[in-house]
Amino acid sequence: MQEYTINLEQIEAEEDKTIELPKNDKLISEFARQLVKKITPNIKLFYRVKADQIIKINSIKVMNDSEESYLGMVEVKPNALIGLIEQYVIPGHYVFNQSNKEWEFKKKSISMQLASTLLQTDELKQGLPQITRVLHVPIPMRVNGKITFPKRGYDERFGTYLPFDAPVIDKNMNINEAKQILEDIYSEFCFKTMPVDRDMAIAGLLTPFLRGLYPNYNDRTPAFIYMANTPGAGKDYCAGITSILYEGVDIQDPPLAGGEKNTNSTQELRKKILASFMEGRPRIHFSNNIGHLHNPVLDEILTSPTHSDRKLGHNTNIKLPNEMDYSLSANTGFTYNPDLTRRIRFIRLFFEGERVTDRKFKERELHKWVLENRGKILSALYSLVKDWEEKGSKEGSLSFSSFPSWDKLCGGIMENAGYMNPCEVDKDIDALAGDTETSDMKLLFELVNEVYPGKIATINDIMQIAVTNDLFTHLDIASDKPKDKAQFGKIITKYVGRVLSNIKLTITKPGIKPARQNYVFKKIEDWEIRDYLNEGVN
Repeated sequence: MQEYTINLEQIEAEEDKTIELPKNDKLISEFARQLVKKITPNIKLFYRVKADQIIKINSIKVMNDSEESYLGMVEVKPNALIGLIEQYVIPGHYVFNQSNKEWEFKKKSISMQLASTLLQTDELKQGLPQITRVLHVPIPMRVNGKITFPKRGYDERFGTYLPFDAPVIDKNMNINEAKQILEDIYSEFCFKTMPVDRDMAIAGLLTPFLRGLYPNYNDRTPAFIYMANTPGAGKDYCAGITSILYEGVDIQDPPLAGGEKNTNSTQELRKKILASFMEGRPRIHFSNNIGHLHNPVLDEILTSPTHSDRKLGHNTNIKLPNEMDYSLSANTGFTYNPDLTRRIRFIRLFFEGERVTDRKFKERELHKWVLENRGKILSALYSLVKDWEEKGSKEGSLSFSSFPSWDKLCGGIMENAGYMNPCEVDKDIDALAGDTETSDMKLLFELVNEVYPGKIATINDIMQIAVTNDLFTHLDIASDKPKDKAQFGKIITKYVGRVLSNIKLTITKPGIKPARQNYVFKKIEDWEIRDYLNEGVN
């Protein structure tokens, strides 16, 4: 019997699109290697190591009913992989035709089972380019101590993908022109204090641009809160400039605090954060917050360089670097828990007139101008960085302990350009927003000490005084709700051992739950206060 064989190596070398599917004498791993070789010059597929995903770069809609979108990472599913592959290769089998005594290639789609298996093979993962993030605009990065920019498309040095139509940066713009551009952008906003709040807005615009210059790309930066004394003053419009510059679209996410008691959902925020991480979003802006904000997830995410959570639809945890920038907006009356104080910077707007709608603007379509001049604005930001480096890269003179990389870099660049250091302590912020917990607790110390001077007070005694004096109004302790009462007990426990208004809070039953605890608010002498402070220092 005459034998008919096929030279697989010769077929692989041919400049055609055919690829033979796995069969008895061809392993899936071998097929995966051949597939990678054929598709990588054409399909923009990448392996995202930290998330253990094969992804493609795609437009992601801001909302389901919105035409606006930004560039992000989309995990490739088996059915999508089949369609992507068949755009560039023709899978099938070689069969022997008895009539003409020749081998013929018969087309056949990859099965869903094979596609699922391929997505899990090391051959496919290791054969694809490894990606860490999608850049929407070019930002400076350091290589061997020198500042450079990622190239367009895939850059294996940084594991980045930069769109080919991304804005172009003019590296020769001088510092004076740069400052004029940045100041013109914010010239018509009704900032409460000039130039303090304008400079803070510039710092907020600069902060995402610096991410590639920190010692680690996921070094944390503060959240910027855009505050206004009245609706319509332009807080979200101001915040939208940053979003349009870096993502090409004004993205506003729903508020974290909606004004209702106990609406700060940690579970919803966890889902939001993880979904944003998986999509590779560079920024989240929570707009129009009202009421009281108390969300431990937000407190943690602002300072943690990594984020770990259960992968959606899976039983396994995933740990990803936290490379996002965060911002919020709110009007006067918005309050927050004291933990947030160490994580935020404020940009304050104040409208003095009677009707916001009466305002007139020279640049009526500022957002459109920003979108059309992204390259010019990025060039201005780079000019600030370049001038700072040319003059010795002096670190900022003020510290912000929660964000040491940011205070050195952003603070130094801002000072070098003649702007206010964004680490400057804002002593006037209580006029617009407040850490009401500490202020309420200070008054509570004084009131309880008046009624029970150095004597035992129960949690119910303390709650009654708080209700009578309208303290901790974000909690509904007057209605005797167990959840709110428990939260109040936790707050009281945080202040055990603290001294406010020369009054020290102590307990008589260590280890007992707050509901069964005895509390003593005792006035202490000046010499005791000195000892207390010295203990804190040591």
